[in-house]
Amino acid sequence: MSDFEKSVCGCFGDPGACFLTCFCPCVQFGQNMEMIGESCVLWGCLPIILILLNGVIPFAGIFICCVCCVGRGKVREKYGIDGNAFFDWCWICGCDILVSCLVGWPCGLWLTVCQEANEIKYRNGGGA
Repeated sequence: MSDFEKSVCGCFGDPGACFLTCFCPCVQFGQNMEMIGESCVLWGCLPIILILLNGVIPFAGIFICCVCCVGRGKVREKYGIDGNAFFDWCWICGCDILVSCLVGWPCGLWLTVCQEANEIKYRNGGGA
């Protein structure tokens, strides 16, 4: 077992992934899942559906965090990275709360998506 090699604050290690995550986070999330053998369409569309339902269904935003936690768990499982669902939840929600407080925009969740993109590329021999 190992740790993530790429930092959650190392988003700029791959400017392309950083840009895509910043402006189209669901696309980056779907691509991450595709790179580990999952369905890009399913995993990319699920957060979009939850975002659209956020104004209709109370607490739909929590389900977005759940989807991202499951995705992060799949990345950890594929590459033998230490951790568990509780710590994934803490990273994802903690980053989102912290960044929301600092900049007034809830984008911390996407820091972990960008970290996963960089990690997958790194572990697949693509740099980042």
